[in-house]
Amino acid sequence: MNGPTEGVTGTAGVTVSNFAALPYPRIEKYPATPVPLHGAGYTVWVEIDTRSGEFSYSTVYFSVRTPGGDIYVASTVGLEDDLGSGTLSSGERRHGSLLFEIPSGTNLTEIVLVGTDASTPLAVWTLD
Repeated sequence: MNGPTEGVTGTAGVTVSNFAALPYPRIEKYPATPVPLHGAGYTVWVEIDTRSGEFSYSTVYFSVRTPGGDIYVASTVGLEDDLGSGTLSSGERRHGSLLFEIPSGTNLTEIVLVGTDASTPLAVWTLD
């Protein structure tokens, strides 16, 4: 899943991969990760390659969607290798993981990246 993404003042290639359920026994490996009280945890790996200008990124710019339109924003208290937030200049790269806490049994269809206004979709990746 890869696509060019228009930032406020720059362009970046953003790749998301390895979307997977987080088995609860593995969660102990990540002490910064809160154990979801209800539901399931999912992780995804994100790579950002800034191609021009400046590109702002944040964990909270990523969400997953259900077929019914429900949206779950990535957790800001995440894994040790959490994507975090910041601004990258042309030629700079950043990578990290995102954590989503989702109610059990929820069907997810898309990962969405929004802009700094927190509403304009910049990229959408379909989950198989």
